[in-house]
Order: sequence, then structure tokens, then C-alpha cells
Amino acid sequence: MRNRKWPIILALAAAWSVTVSAAPATAPATAPATAPATAPTTAPFERADFPALTTPLTNIDGTPFDMMKFKGRVLLLVPVAWDTNRRQLEDLQFYTQRFGDRGFTVVGIITADFAPETRSDKDLAQAIRDRYKVTFPILATTKTTGADAHPLFKYFASKSDGHESGGEIKGPFTKFVVNRNGELAKRWEPAARINNNPAASAVNDILNTPMR
Repeated sequence: MRNRKWPIILALAAAWSVTVSAAPATAPATAPATAPATAPTTAPFERADFPALTTPLTNIDGTPFDMMKFKGRVLLLVPVAWDTNRRQLEDLQFYTQRFGDRGFTVVGIITADFAPETRSDKDLAQAIRDRYKVTFPILATTKTTGADAHPLFKYFASKSDGHESGGEIKGPFTKFVVNRNGELAKRWEPAARINNNPAASAVNDILNTPMR
């Protein structure tokens, strides 16, 4: 009896094996494909975001003066000339000493647009330093008015809204305050004195405004 059962068991086993091998193989589960991780991108620095700093000026020695080094500082940019009021230069030096350690810089920019100048930029700048004892940088002669004005002064002339007056500058010692974002924040006309509390308070407020 025992021997008769073996052929039946073997036949059943063979049939089961065929059934199992015929079943379609199931592929191993795989995680859904994911896009490769990308590093966060940082928009490149756009110089145009700092309009008053976009175009270099010129040093007395003729080399470029990169305004972008003042990014994040408050600037007082002033066209200067020899035929001028001593008190205006004293005011600028006063601001240099009062606010210089708070991220504030005065920059004088020689202009010959309103009176002829026969001396070289180097001689004129040295004469101003010697006579008026100023320590702020003085840059080379720059065109401040007209169609061929430097882009800096074209920008200033275009920003009349919100300032006491606007348009092209009317003479040396038009005073432009540039905020930490490289934007025109305040303008005073040539005859305006800034050795007073309202002017100092305005500069103080601009200094207290953080860079965006």
C-alpha cells in the first residue's frame, strides 16, 4: 500500500511545481523615481539694484574708483570746486568726523561744469586738502550736467520726487545722500548748509535704516 502511494505523491508534486513555475514573476518593488536634488540657487548680484553705485567714477590718478565698495554704507556725494564757500567744506568734514564710524562716507567729486579750472585734478584736490583740512576722498573731474553727464548724475537728476528739488544740478555743492541700498535718499541744493539739527537728523535717520 505504501509503495502504491509514492507515484501519486510524486505526480502531485510535479503538477504543483509546474503551476508555480508558470506563474508570472513579480518584480521586486522599487521606490518611485525622484528627481535629483538640486542645490538652492542664489540669484546673481544685480548691480542695477544699487543705482548710485553701478558705474565707477575715476580716481585722481585716472584709475577706476569702484563705487560698489560702498555697498551697505551711507554716502554723501558732493560735486566740489575751488571757487566755493569755505563753510561748505567745513560742513562736509564735520559730517565725516561725526558719522564716519557709523558706516558713513563723504565723497567729493571735482566738477568744472560751472567754472573753468586750469589746474590738474591732482593739484586742485591737494589745494582743497591743504587749505580746508578735509580728509574725505576727492575724485577726478566728472561731467555732472547735460547729455554727456556721468550716469551717476543722470540718475540723481531723474530722482526729483520726494526731494526738495530735482533735475540737473545747479552748481557745486549740491549734496546727495545715498542710502545703504545705493539709492538717492536726500538732496540739498548748493546754498543749503547742513550744519544744523534738521540735516543731521535726516542723515541719522538714513543711517538707522538697515539695508534691505
